[in-house]
Amino acid sequence: MIGVKRNTGFSGALNTMKIYIDGQEVAKIKQNQQIELELKAEEVILSVTQFGSHSNELLVKDGQVVEINNASWLPIYYVFVFIMLFLISFFLSPTNQTIAYLALLGLSFALIYFKNVFELKLIYP
Repeated sequence: MIGVKRNTGFSGALNTMKIYIDGQEVAKIKQNQQIELELKAEEVILSVTQFGSHSNELLVKDGQVVEINNASWLPIYYVFVFIMLFLISFFLSPTNQTIAYLALLGLSFALIYFKNVFELKLIYP
């Protein structure tokens, strides 16, 4: 058995995350929930996804506890988006605003696809 605890704050809090063991979906977890999963092997690869965003893969062993957190870059990105939305809305013409909003949306989708949005880390032992 392994323990999995989700602590991702408001990021995606209204939706469940899918938990994968060795590439196979085995469970879903809600915000601030802790669950236990049975292992079919002594060591497995654990990962999570939510709406196309994903985590790192982590090798876990029987008896360990894993915590799901947001990636360290995510709060900085939220501030960046907020500042960019402010600047776009006040300093660009309507035509350029549309282009800038689409570029910001494209950047967001690219980050979600290419970067780990969530971080798995061992908290015991």
